[in-house]
Amino acid sequence: MKRRIGWFLLFSTLPAATFVLATVWQFSDEYQSPGQQGGVVPFLAAFGALTSIYALALGLLLALAGRREKELKDEAHGYLAAGREAARHKHDLERRVEFLTAAREMMLVLREEVEFTAIAQRVLGFIAHAAGAAENGTVAIFTHDEGKLVPRGIWKDGKALGETREMARAKIDSAGAQEAFNQRRLVTHADDRILRFAIPITADRETIGALQVEVPQEGEAAEREAFAKRLEMELYELMNFVALAIKTPDLYERTIRDGMTKLFTKRHFSNQLHHHEAIARRHGEPLALIMVDVDHFKNVNDSYGHLTGDMVLKEVAKIVRESIRSSNEAYRYGGEELGVLCPETTAEQAQQLAERLRKKLEAKTIQGETKKLSVTASFGVAEWTADMKTPEDLVSRADEALYVAKKSGRNQVQVWKAGALEAAKAAEAGKRH
Repeated sequence: MKRRIGWFLLFSTLPAATFVLATVWQFSDEYQSPGQQGGVVPFLAAFGALTSIYALALGLLLALAGRREKELKDEAHGYLAAGREAARHKHDLERRVEFLTAAREMMLVLREEVEFTAIAQRVLGFIAHAAGAAENGTVAIFTHDEGKLVPRGIWKDGKALGETREMARAKIDSAGAQEAFNQRRLVTHADDRILRFAIPITADRETIGALQVEVPQEGEAAEREAFAKRLEMELYELMNFVALAIKTPDLYERTIRDGMTKLFTKRHFSNQLHHHEAIARRHGEPLALIMVDVDHFKNVNDSYGHLTGDMVLKEVAKIVRESIRSSNEAYRYGGEELGVLCPETTAEQAQQLAERLRKKLEAKTIQGETKKLSVTASFGVAEWTADMKTPEDLVSRADEALYVAKKSGRNQVQVWKAGALEAAKAAEAGKRH
């Protein structure tokens, strides 16, 4: 633009300079001489007129060129804006496709998995990728338990955390989740570096927890605002899947756990027994079973009532649950009889576990409905062997060992031995005679 103005001024000055020269020449002594009059002035006048016309034409051309350049610049700016809008729209579509893909994958997970740990890890991963927190962000699921929010699963820095110790080490601040849970609404906090979302999780019209998301802030203010609105909308859609991820395992747990003792049911015991027996048979690994029976439990019910009997069973079940390894599984086999299935465990190792349980029960004082009680239990231990034809043979041997323990005075541990059952029955028959 400056160059055009410069050329315009240059060519506009030429007519003025020609006119000045002509005027000076006209009044000069040389012009006044008879031989020079009428020669140079007409030439200079003609030159000045032509230069003026040329300057005017050039000025018009420059003006038209400037207008065209402005039009081209405006058109270019329009194309650039359209390109940016198309790129943004393409990015939004790609994110939407990713979101819908994540939603579909979560549905497949909910159909295939029943354990919360497996579901939570995969659902957390899907949410982290959808929210842009896969590598350096945080996603946490909290559920309401006994009056407070507790973490059920955490995704942090590209890794899913499900173990209690791992989640404790992650040190996730649950203040946002607690605020969202208490107020039953989405809560947003943002600074120059981090965008934080917390949204309540609702299932069957009941608020059961909260989801908390932290993602890095990137881009200009307008871009960050658009991202926040989009993520807010997507989180609301994802809540249905998160609620299912929590409720599905809970429903499954209800079908495989006894409501009173929180131990696995006898039906689940049968399924797991066949599963672990197949592994032991295929790989030659040890497998042990401990059967537990509360001593004189009928007397407890008759003397103190069934409510006290239930309290005793709950306490015995709690001691068993808290005393076994995570690889072991405790079951309510029937009435006051419990079972502990111990994969990769020999009869000797199971005997040691049973003895620890026996001592804990013996030392425990249980608060009944009206008074404190002390109870004991008898234990029968058996190990799977290659000569067994069915998994039920393992149960039969553990039951035989339990029978021997009860007939030998109760409050003791007996390991199955060939002929021990017959000897115990013979001894009992001898006492009767």
